[in-house]
Amino acid sequence: MSNSEQLLLDFQTHMQSNPLPTRRSLGVADKTIKGYAYDLSIFLRWWELVHTVKLDIEHLKNNPSLFNKKKLQDFLTWLETDRKYTASTILRHAASLRSFSGYLIAIEIIHHYPTLGL
Repeated sequence: MSNSEQLLLDFQTHMQSNPLPTRRSLGVADKTIKGYAYDLSIFLRWWELVHTVKLDIEHLKNNPSLFNKKKLQDFLTWLETDRKYTASTILRHAASLRSFSGYLIAIEIIHHYPTLGL
């Protein structure tokens, strides 16, 4: 299993026992977890395509500022222009990225909020 695949699995596990940023109750519906994991897998593939390196925990530990608002905006723009996604689908991807950012903050990989205002 690659480090990127492990990152995706760890994120899914985290979502099962932690609330979403906009919810107070613990845990997330299985359908939401699968959707967010799918969205994140698209983001990770985009990252590798654009940056020619896989995004994983070690990569982020060494340089947490790589995961920043500009790159997230670039990804969402790519979804719109290259993938022709609808606004509602892009908003769901943004929600997935917010949840993933919260996960990275929770496990102390990043200490900034790259999705603030996204």
